Amino acid sequence: MIKSFILGFSVLAFLAPAAYAAESHCAEMIKEAQEAVDHGKAGHAKALVEHAEGMLEHAKGCDKEKPGNVHVKEAMKHEEEAIDHGKAGHLDIAMKHAESALEHAKGAEK
Repeated sequence: MIKSFILGFSVLAFLAPAAYAAESHCAEMIKEAQEAVDHGKAGHAKALVEHAEGMLEHAKGCDKEKPGNVHVKEAMKHEEEAIDHGKAGHLDIAMKHAESALEHAKGAEK
């Protein structure tokens, strides 16, 4: 009985971090996307780009945990556009893409 309990607990302890990592990447993707939008609204193009780049890193992790999720792919596509336009100084266009990325990132959680 105790051996079964220990074995079961060991398996759970081994698998739990993987499940948590998937949640944290997707959650961090949303947080970074929200930060990008918030900074864009404040007129901070450089900060928008920095958070958009952070969002992309977490989106890659989220994509590994949710392969084939269309919302993750779309969020990444829009955030790449937000980065390009933000670096070029086109804050209005960067904002549209950052907002689209945020909506898709939120959709990936559903």
